[in-house]
Amino acid sequence: MLNGRIGCNEFTYISPQGKSVVDYVCVPYEQIGNILDFNVVKMSDIINTVNHCPVSVPDHSLLTGEIRLPDNTPCSITCDTSDRNIESTKRKYNVSSIPDSFLSDQERLDLIYGAINRIENSINVDNCVQSAYDNFCAVVKDEMKDKLPVIKNNTTNRNKHTKSMYKPYWNQVLQDQWNNVCKSEKDWLKSEGSNAHKKTYWLKSEGSNAHKKTLKEKYCYERKSGIASERNESIPWSVFDNEGNISTEKDFVLKRWKSDFEDLFNKNDHAQPSIEDNGNDIQYDVTKLNDPISREEIIKAVESAKVRKATGFDEIPAEVLKNPTAVELLFDICNGCFELGKIPEQWTTGIINPIFKTGSDDRKNPMNYRGITLVSVPSKIYCHVLNSRLNEWMEANKTLCDEQNGFREKRSCEEHIHALHTVINDRKIWKLSTFVCFIDMRTAFDSVPRNLLWYKMFKAGIRGKFLTAIHSLYDDVKCSLKVNDRLTPWFNVDSGVKQGCLMSPSLFAVYINDLAERVNNLNCGIKIDDIELSILLYADDIAVFAQD
Repeated sequence: MLNGRIGCNEFTYISPQGKSVVDYVCVPYEQIGNILDFNVVKMSDIINTVNHCPVSVPDHSLLTGEIRLPDNTPCSITCDTSDRNIESTKRKYNVSSIPDSFLSDQERLDLIYGAINRIENSINVDNCVQSAYDNFCAVVKDEMKDKLPVIKNNTTNRNKHTKSMYKPYWNQVLQDQWNNVCKSEKDWLKSEGSNAHKKTYWLKSEGSNAHKKTLKEKYCYERKSGIASERNESIPWSVFDNEGNISTEKDFVLKRWKSDFEDLFNKNDHAQPSIEDNGNDIQYDVTKLNDPISREEIIKAVESAKVRKATGFDEIPAEVLKNPTAVELLFDICNGCFELGKIPEQWTTGIINPIFKTGSDDRKNPMNYRGITLVSVPSKIYCHVLNSRLNEWMEANKTLCDEQNGFREKRSCEEHIHALHTVINDRKIWKLSTFVCFIDMRTAFDSVPRNLLWYKMFKAGIRGKFLTAIHSLYDDVKCSLKVNDRLTPWFNVDSGVKQGCLMSPSLFAVYINDLAERVNNLNCGIKIDDIELSILLYADDIAVFAQD
């Protein structure tokens, strides 16, 4: 019997009811010399190692041993690591608790002041925002490396999965409970038969199992009823080729995803209007649009930035920007971008996450997915400032038609629903017919011709540095698609407004704004007293009215 003879002497059965040795390993006496090691591994240790927690934890431990083969033939196990996860090359930090000393201790401040001087010199002397932004990223990333703990779960070992990959309902509360169960188990095993430690272990184990069971049942119910998000499901490694056959070769799948989205984002832009100042145009006061960016605007944008969100290509999270030093750095960067009409390369480079569209039925068709671009967080700060200015200016100058309620302050979709409901009900009472055509434009944001968008913005009175700043956001845009754990080749994006950008709804509203005027001029709408209702818009959702 190897138990107690070689290696450790541990209990093989552990449960809230007790602990004992009930599992044994026996070998012929003459073979004992070939037994190099023997161990009893608790189930809690195995679960922590593989990061996979079952609904119920087995009571019996795992018995392992190391054996010398008679011919001394070495045993080796190899695994294929060629298909590495793209996330493995990134270092992810725990940003849930930023220390007070972040970007604020004296040694770091000396380096930051030097970086600020280099940033200002790059912008004011060299007219180069790229060098300035590279300095900014270097300062922030060095501080993250020194001050923030690295999340250890994201390793290069493909076998080290997080529990949530196996259990979608797993959360931090369950993880903390499981850690407490493991700790109380160790305390009980070290104690000399203490009933207090045993009771503590039993209580924590039962509480963890009950909570786990509740979350699992809730998740199963939601999944069965269709509430659970389908985007947790992986994208199938299969697409249709040009002959209509299904291909499962990964390189071909990636190329097909790339070509389909490249075609979507690069529609032929036949509209080539010239942006020339016309003396007959209405003159607007664009002073507020073209004023230098203020520190207060940057502070407001940083405060409104959402935390616990995915980072862009530069890997800078919003949490590390919410301090005075980072605000000062961003103030210089954003002002330089606005004054020069240029932005760093990291802001025009994005990774697209495909999200399966609700109501679609074929997961093998890339066009059944909506592409959401992960953009740089500092670029979101810059776009927040520009978007706030644009919306305030358009509301003050009544740029947008009254029929458009999409993404406008103090307006909502509910107002349009109420208007639609009231009109139809009232006309039914009056025994009048009402015809409504509901239009949801396919790939609306992705198919906007940019030249025509710049022209319409110019005609609406949006000019000067502000229009140049908007234009710079779309110069030389490059994207790659993330298909499961792989990236497609990079490709240029020459049409459309960015999915996931704060400014896109406002830009699209400007682009589609004259549609309401053209429909109203047809005089085919519904008469309500002295008003004719012809169209209602909410971003790219449209309802067109007619009485016959």
